[in-house]
Amino acid sequence: MPEQERRFATLAVHGGQETDPTTKSGIRGGYEAGKSLINSLKLFSLLANIGDAKSLVIHPASTTHQQLSVQEQASTGVTPDLVRLSIGIEDVRDIDQALTRGTGRGAVAAD
Repeated sequence: MPEQERRFATLAVHGGQETDPTTKSGIRGGYEAGKSLINSLKLFSLLANIGDAKSLVIHPASTTHQQLSVQEQASTGVTPDLVRLSIGIEDVRDIDQALTRGTGRGAVAAD
């Protein structure tokens, strides 16, 4: 199995057997880039109930925490560039393809 597929398959383990399937990361371009990303990921559902069997994505600053000020968001750990992904049980190649289309880069290569 190629390195990228093996690493991504580990992320796709659901239920936390090897790793937590939820990950969060900042995105270059901040707030607007985060909003754009979550709207471009077609395989991922835009939902706040992270931990489902399907892949989910959320940009808290523009969704679940939008009613808070920037300072209040920061006090809860939400930054303008924060994007949360929950990797589901879909085929790893489909997940990789969706992330590649959404970001223009491979999922594992993302900073």
